[in-house]
Order: sequence, then structure tokens, then C-alpha cells
Amino acid sequence: AMAFETREQFRILFLDKRASIRALAIFDVLPGAVGRALRGETAVAAPRGADLGALVIEHYEAMLAHHGARVGLKAARKHLAWYVEAAETDEGLVVAPALRRDLLTATEPSRVIALLATLFSEDMERRAA
Repeated sequence: AMAFETREQFRILFLDKRASIRALAIFDVLPGAVGRALRGETAVAAPRGADLGALVIEHYEAMLAHHGARVGLKAARKHLAWYVEAAETDEGLVVAPALRRDLLTATEPSRVIALLATLFSEDMERRAA
């Protein structure tokens, strides 16, 4: 798992889609992570569970605000699919096919947000452990 100095550094890297900004965010994070390692300090881990869910929801809402609801719903689906895949791979969650399908085909933003909250809930994290 990637480690970050602060939640804000993770947020910048996580939410911004422009390559130049991502590169700047990585160079902002890397020196802090190296400095922590050299000082023998524990790295700040990327958010998990409900904290990660809050960032995913924030990203989803930002996409809707940027693209508008109609286009944003469709544009966000590939990102949501990546988040589900990462939850399964990195977090060890078992995502039911029906939940995946509902998340990726929902047409109401409030429904998508509710499904994301369920997917990344602490309860879901405990069930996967």
C-alpha cells in the first residue's frame, strides 16, 4: 500500500486527473515518505474502509459537478469499477455481483452514493476480514 504524509496529499493525488498535477503530488509525497523512513518513523497509510469510501464519494461528486449529472454518471462508472476492483484486490473485500452491477448501472446519484457508503463501510471491511 502507498503511504502518504498527510490525508491532503493523498486527496490531491487521488482526486486530480491531470497528469502534471499527479506528478507534482507524487513529488510532494515522496520526500516526506523518505524523510519519515530515514527518521525511523511510521509512514501514514492511505485511508481504508469508511475513510476511503468518503474520498471515493468526494471524487464521484466532483465528477458530477464537473461534467453535470447526465455525463458525470456515465463518466464516473469506469472510476467506480476501478474502485471496486481495488477494494477486492487491495482490501480483500468480497463484492457481491449484484452490488457491483447496481453500483455501475444506477442512474440516481443518491443511489450510487448510498451503494458506495455500503461498499466501503466498516461493517463491509469487517465481513471481508
